[in-house]
Amino acid sequence: MTDDRAKVRKFIQENNMEEIKKVKAFLDKNPMASVMDVSIKTGVATGTIMSLVNAGVLKLKSAKK
Repeated sequence: MTDDRAKVRKFIQENNMEEIKKVKAFLDKNPMASVMDVSIKTGVATGTIMSLVNAGVLKLKSAKK
């Protein structure tokens, strides 16, 4: 298990599903939001958000050119 996956598993096991749901709900309404915006609006740390992205729990969308 990668370090990021271990962090995500620990995060979920510590009953933080509400934070994940909060981030996913925000991203559903604001798909082009930056990680910083998501963190500020949801109160979830940027490092946590990036760990969720790296583990495949969340996906980032890139701006289309």
